[in-house]
Amino acid sequence: MPDTTQNTGVSFSISVLDKDTGEKINGLDVRIEKRPYIETEGKAVWQCYTGDIQITEKWNTSDFNPYVTEWYPQKPDPSDQPYAILVVIEDLPDGYSYRGFKTVEKMIETEWLSEGIHDIMIELQHEKYADSEFPITGAYTVTIRVADAATKEPIDNLECSFVNMTTNEVLYTWNTSDQPVVEIRDLEYRFEDWQMRNSILYAVKFLNMPDNYVVYAGKSKELAYFVYDQHIFESGESAFDNMVLLQNTDPDAPQVTYISSKSDSETVTTAADISEIEQNKLTE
Repeated sequence: MPDTTQNTGVSFSISVLDKDTGEKINGLDVRIEKRPYIETEGKAVWQCYTGDIQITEKWNTSDFNPYVTEWYPQKPDPSDQPYAILVVIEDLPDGYSYRGFKTVEKMIETEWLSEGIHDIMIELQHEKYADSEFPITGAYTVTIRVADAATKEPIDNLECSFVNMTTNEVLYTWNTSDQPVVEIRDLEYRFEDWQMRNSILYAVKFLNMPDNYVVYAGKSKELAYFVYDQHIFESGESAFDNMVLLQNTDPDAPQVTYISSKSDSETVTTAADISEIEQNKLTE
């Protein structure tokens, strides 16, 4: 276990749990990877990896669960190559999946975290459906609000489109001054199998984003992504309230307060970059 006596930057207390029971899952090899990327306007981090990987820490959940990592800088030195930090588990136990996949790749955005130790709960789930039950289909409603990430106040006069990122179909357009809250009904989900290669990625596209705003916890200037996976619908949920948070980059703008503890089971409520696993759902 790393030395955690210092208190500069951010550290992570990482637990691997059974989503249904909350019990710890032992015997899994876990690692932390640093993946350098080249920042490119209009592209998310996972689209910009250089292909280099540095493994910084390894452990087995039989030895540590939770495992407290070493300390990482909130914002790397500007002279350094930008990199993403991911928690990776390659081989999951029989009968378990992570959002439908047999690999965990969970990206952590350190620059949006407050200084200190943050809880990261990686929840694995038993596969609940037999092959004969697919395809799984249904409909749902999405409510969308656009707000400042620090103040949570609405941002006026933004021209927005809600886009199906698989088909590039524009499903709804609005201006936030006219409609601070929009409700989009009768969105359909369809899951053909456990790999979930389906139309479950949407984005709010901003057509006139102000120069001093970017998507909070994202790298895109104009796109805020929403991912809906199969597990979200298993409890019978059919309506989701989503807030798109935009970060004001002015030096004197209010600072964002980040909630440190987050579980994988939380329903999508804010828009951010999608992980590498999630983008694989769309491209394979």
